[in-house]
Amino acid sequence: MKKENDIKISVIVPIYKVEMYLRECVDSIINQTYKNLEIILVDDGSPDNCPKICDEYAQKDNRVIVIHKRNGGLPSARNAGLKIATGDFVHFVDSDDKVDLKCYEICVQEIFKNPQVIEVLFFRTRDTNLLGEKIDKTIKIDSIIDLYEMRLGRVVWLRLYRRDKIKTNFDENIRYNEDHVFNVFFKIDNVDNHKIICIPKIFYFYRQNNSSITNTFKEYYIHDLLHVKNLILKNYKKLHLKDNEEQYFLNHLYKTFMHNTLMIANSDYSKKKKKLFIKSLLKSDEFNYLYSLIKKKTLKQKILILIIKLNFFGILLKLREKQLDEINNERNN
Repeated sequence: MKKENDIKISVIVPIYKVEMYLRECVDSIINQTYKNLEIILVDDGSPDNCPKICDEYAQKDNRVIVIHKRNGGLPSARNAGLKIATGDFVHFVDSDDKVDLKCYEICVQEIFKNPQVIEVLFFRTRDTNLLGEKIDKTIKIDSIIDLYEMRLGRVVWLRLYRRDKIKTNFDENIRYNEDHVFNVFFKIDNVDNHKIICIPKIFYFYRQNNSSITNTFKEYYIHDLLHVKNLILKNYKKLHLKDNEEQYFLNHLYKTFMHNTLMIANSDYSKKKKKLFIKSLLKSDEFNYLYSLIKKKTLKQKILILIIKLNFFGILLKLREKQLDEINNERNN
């Protein structure tokens, strides 16, 4: 068994056009209280001063490794980092975010106490309301319901992964929702030995952009979302979920469809295009198949299906726009 300080963490930072934030991000990693790190900065063909900044850090700190590559997107950059990583655990950090300086020290302490663990989770700044009385000490997570209730099921930067348990890389054909696919397949690949712990600390400082709901909707999101849901629906049985967990998971996938209709309503596209985008999502084979798997439909779900069947997408768009107004009013009060 390794000594505590012998546990190495590979920190993979994909970098593209983040010159304004890059130093703040990398400083939060190199100044960690835990020193046994391998810091992999992946310059994904960034056209600004990011490549130069990366090289400066490599000259100052021998733990820093820089990869310069042609632009291939976030999944490609993460895979490039994974290819050369040698750490026992891996953390993916977005280059405009920051990490708490004690993050890796506390994570390694918990890994040492729980040698069978393959995934260590923690929280980000905007999830403060999920702490409180819900959990006050490191816990083991046995249910996928707990994972999603704590908003820890989807993104990769809120966890450390045991590197030798990563069997499926990031899908480089996906530019949106790629984290969710990676996490689902990490669980599938380790379904018989998936020991997870969660540390109830805010270790990740997520930089929220200025859009009122979430990231600005882009047209290619529809293709990627349907591709992601197709992959997950074809493979989710391999998760070996209990019936209540399976239904919870399927309803979560349903909610992601609905969240994207909200993003469409919040976009700058014309009303005509918005209706077409919503129709392409909710008339898709993936959505219809997903809906058929949900055993207990809510009244809202039944009404939605009726709206879809009647092709009342203009009404649906108005409902989503009204919901947007309510959300923005709540935020302003």
